[in-house]
Amino acid sequence: MTRTKTILSCTAWLLACGGDDGGTTAAADSTSMGTASTGSSSGAGEDSSSDGGATSLADGSSSSDGGSSTGEAGALLDDYPLEGDTLFPEGVAFDPARRQFLFGSLGDGAIGSISADGATQSMLVASPGATWSTAGIKVDAAADVLWACTGDDAHSEIWRVALADGTVQAQLDLTAATPGAGCNDLALDGSGRVYVTDPGLGIVHRIDTDDSITAWATDDAFAPGFGGLGLNGIAATPDDAAIVVAYYAPPQLFLVAQDDATVGPVTLDGDAFAGGTALSGADGIVFAPDGTLYVVFYEQLAAVTLDVAAATGTVTTVAVPGIDEGLSTATIAEGRVYAAKSEVQAYALGGAPMLPFRIVHAAL
Repeated sequence: MTRTKTILSCTAWLLACGGDDGGTTAAADSTSMGTASTGSSSGAGEDSSSDGGATSLADGSSSSDGGSSTGEAGALLDDYPLEGDTLFPEGVAFDPARRQFLFGSLGDGAIGSISADGATQSMLVASPGATWSTAGIKVDAAADVLWACTGDDAHSEIWRVALADGTVQAQLDLTAATPGAGCNDLALDGSGRVYVTDPGLGIVHRIDTDDSITAWATDDAFAPGFGGLGLNGIAATPDDAAIVVAYYAPPQLFLVAQDDATVGPVTLDGDAFAGGTALSGADGIVFAPDGTLYVVFYEQLAAVTLDVAAATGTVTTVAVPGIDEGLSTATIAEGRVYAAKSEVQAYALGGAPMLPFRIVHAAL
């Protein structure tokens, strides 16, 4: 949520932390990814500590044994343990050109990567400061850039980062465009426009291809609820007819029509659209290649077969092997769903996370 998902969980009700102030929160004092990156204009580093099976390299990257393999040569692994005790990788994305996973740090705003074979964890953008956090991130493969929600207590920014070298091409000040605004998560449509959820103001902002920012869609149903919880994950439908947004708690899905920004709820049946506990809400969302919408809860995923025209969906609960809690967002990598085990609730509460942080194969 602003306070970049500090938010978010605003701690899942555990903290009852009141409203959002439009910035991003940083709950950790130490850097989460360590040394500064070359080729980055505003960048992130890398934690030299090891969470098991990893060795620090002299160039600032790290070598790791990684997780279990799918058994096919060159295939993605099922489990990517990440180094860094204060990383809290809330957002995750996949860069298909370089076959690497990308992740942001709530701890200090850095953005890092880990190779498909799990052997190298590197920095893409170094931390801009200890008070910064990075939440949702998305890859625009056609433009070869990464979009990221980032900021500090004063303001919230959307960054466009060159995947080739980590150069921050643009730092778009969301708070300057709309006073009090904050970025939680973001999505891209087929035209390259970016959509941003703002839980504190209950707005979906849109960034057009000329980098102009508009408060694009709002509705009474988007108003923040208890603890400032509200709009969270976001994704464009495969046909670009609508934008789907997830509301954290109580968990709900909404459709925003592309042509006129009208908002309507999605009626769900099937399994309960909920996490494993009352504290768990609807977090990140992503469409799989078959059109299934995956919604991340803290302990599990919900697979939603969505009928956009009818605004209905059928829910199937999906357990993630080896994961009991700590999930936040998901991405599609080579046709499969991967989720970030980021321990956001521990971050927001100031508690000790269950290490290591991980990117895990969750479905398909």
